[in-house]
Amino acid sequence: MVEHHSNKGRYFDFSAIPFRRAYVDAQGQWHVPRVPLEDHRKLSLVSHLGRQFQLDMPQTQDLLSNFAFAIERFVNLKGAQHCHPTVLRDNTQELASIIYRQWSTRHGRAVSC
Repeated sequence: MVEHHSNKGRYFDFSAIPFRRAYVDAQGQWHVPRVPLEDHRKLSLVSHLGRQFQLDMPQTQDLLSNFAFAIERFVNLKGAQHCHPTVLRDNTQELASIIYRQWSTRHGRAVSC
């Protein structure tokens, strides 16, 4: 395990930090922790943008598929009505379309969203 010191070339070993598990809030709603949910959303956004730019990203698709399968199992087990909306909602495709339209407008490209 490598720990952060003032010495150059040494970094904190984040793998040593336990990650937070899914939890139920005071209203009885299940939440998926910020990490990995935000990581998934960012990767999903990059994937949607990649499609807009006609980039092949098979490893990204594999990771996203695995996460989607795990979330689907989780929601089926707990019940959608017991899951916080952030677990169920994914607007990354819409965000990617907005970003792509803005990029296309600035760069004089035809928009094909």
